[in-house]
Parts: sequence; C-alpha cells; structure tokens
Amino acid sequence: MYEIEKYIKENGECPVDSFVKDLLTDGQKMLVTKMLHYINILEQIGFDILKINNYAKQLTDSIYELRPKSNRILFFYYSDDGKFILLHCFKKKTQKTPKNEIIKAQNEIKDYITRRKNNAK
Repeated sequence: MYEIEKYIKENGECPVDSFVKDLLTDGQKMLVTKMLHYINILEQIGFDILKINNYAKQLTDSIYELRPKSNRILFFYYSDDGKFILLHCFKKKTQKTPKNEIIKAQNEIKDYITRRKNNAK
C-alpha cells in the first residue's frame, strides 16, 4: 500500500479538493467516484498503475497523470517521504496535455518541496 497526499497551496487551498467540489456542485458524482477509484488504485499498486491501459501516463521525468475519462489528476512521487502527491486536476480538451498544466505542476512540485524542507528545519 502506498501513501497518497494532496498538495496544499501556501494559502491553504487544495486544488484537488476544489476541483472535486466543483464537479459535485455540477452534479457529476459518478465522475468523482471514478476519480476516487483511480486514486485508490494508485494507493494500492503505486507505479504499477502505469501498466494498466489508459489509467495513467508519465508526462515528464517527474510528473504523471491519472486519466479518469476526460479529466486528469497530475501527481508526482516524493521519494524523501515515499508518498505520491496529487497536485491538481483539469478537464482535458485536446489530444495533448496542455503545456501550461505541466508548468503549473512543475511550480507546485517546487513549492511543495521547498515548503516541506523548510518545515523540516
């Protein structure tokens, strides 16, 4: 079993929770259930999720995406703590993952690691 943590911005906002809340507000409970199912599989089998067709994909050296339907949950593995960190979600509207979503994830990783190391001191 692997540990899953959600990225929380410095202002206390959790992008994953905000996305899920918006989906629930729009009456998309089934989609939220599907997203939670994918997260549960990641928690159960870790990187082996990449072997399941269309469940997950590696985008860069450190960024991965869970792929429930047309939504994406970007995450990375923080080896210092042995945790998967869920960064943010978005609705994919094009064939290729938008560059701005990858840049956003890279910035979230930098923020997470910086604040994590500062809190450890």
